[in-house]
Amino acid sequence: AKITITASTKLSKEEKERMIKDAEQFAEQDKKKREEAELRNNADSLLYTAERTKKDLADKLNQEQTGKIDTAVSALKDALATNDMAQIKAKTDELQKVLQEVGTVIYQQAAAERAKQKGQPNQEASATKKGKVVDSEDYEVK
Repeated sequence: AKITITASTKLSKEEKERMIKDAEQFAEQDKKKREEAELRNNADSLLYTAERTKKDLADKLNQEQTGKIDTAVSALKDALATNDMAQIKAKTDELQKVLQEVGTVIYQQAAAERAKQKGQPNQEASATKKGKVVDSEDYEVK
């Protein structure tokens, strides 16, 4: 970052150095505050995602999965209340991991269900096959 000091009066070298030092110090503080805000926003967003996941997949989640999500959500909310950034990061990562595990299980269940449905003949398709039998000798393919 470039620091430019402009003033209509002449500043002493010490004043300029002090201003530069102050600007650098505040830049560090601003960076830290920005990182904290981003961490909190990510945590809040993940909490929302967890609640939506629970609501949207309520019929697919078992009690154990719901309990894991609830525990991780509660831990993250507690961490947010303490303002301890290390705790917030750790609990955000923990909730992210739980949601990924649950998502993987739900995806695998859905894939197994699709495979099971493919294995059973579709009733509509089998009904049309029972129709008129066509002899291939009656048609010429060009």
